[in-house]
Amino acid sequence: MAVLRLLTNTKAMGGQPATLHEALVAWDALSADPRCLWLDADAAHEPFLRQFVTGRQSSPNLWSDAWLAALAASKGLQLTSFDADFRSFHLANFVHLKP
Repeated sequence: MAVLRLLTNTKAMGGQPATLHEALVAWDALSADPRCLWLDADAAHEPFLRQFVTGRQSSPNLWSDAWLAALAASKGLQLTSFDADFRSFHLANFVHLKP
């Protein structure tokens, strides 16, 4: 959901958001890439989620960002994003991409 949300976000896309159709085409390409894998949250996920939201100011993106960060942390995976806000979760393996 984060991919689709960001592809269609004017600010995130530098003033040129993808159309709904373009976003879905990009999603199809991404989901078909063998480097992508599908993960389910398990019992290890929730403690990280709670840790990542506790004591923070509520914001529209906090829940989805914290959920993704918790998934990466609970699975011991690298999280890669153009969104520098993920740095605030202090993940052991975060890669910040720059356009």
